[in-house]
Amino acid sequence: MSSLLSAVACSVCFGDPAAEVNRGIVPALWVMLGLIATILSAIAWTGVSWARRAKRLEL
Repeated sequence: MSSLLSAVACSVCFGDPAAEVNRGIVPALWVMLGLIATILSAIAWTGVSWARRAKRLEL
């Protein structure tokens, strides 16, 4: 329990908006979110494409 009390978050985790490190972290998070959204969209598009192709081949 004492180790939990001694844990201290850095300014990024704690959310200090005036910290210098936040100027780089916030854009980096947006880029990472954009990359993840792009990859997940590509995976979904591939699944839809395969489903359409399978439906066409059934006929």
